[in-house]
Formats: sequence, structure tokens, C-alpha cells
Amino acid sequence: MTTTKRESEAPITTELAKEFIREQDHNSSDVFSKWEWDAIINNLETGVWDRKELDKNIKELANR
Repeated sequence: MTTTKRESEAPITTELAKEFIREQDHNSSDVFSKWEWDAIINNLETGVWDRKELDKNIKELANR
């Protein structure tokens, strides 16, 4: 799936984040702890992260 520049910069909705997390939990539930997922959701709900920051931060957490 490819995204346009506009899509990649669009803010992520909480629903989209939860859908992503459900997919991750289904594929590999041990990648992130519940606390880490809660922090990700909180940052998305408060608008702290946009899509680019989310991708970067998730990759950093996954590479630990």
C-alpha cells in the first residue's frame, strides 16, 4: 500500500491507531508492552504525534 505525501502527514485518529494496534497485537503481541501501547494512544489522542512521528517512534521502540 502506498501513501501520498498528504496522507503521510495527516494526523492519525485514535480509531486508526487502535486499528493499527489490533493488527500488531494479532501479528506479534509481545513487541510492545501494554504501557507502551497506552503511551502511543495517549500521544495520538493529545495530538503530540503526527503520522511521521508515530512511524519513527514505533520503529525506534521495535528496534530496542
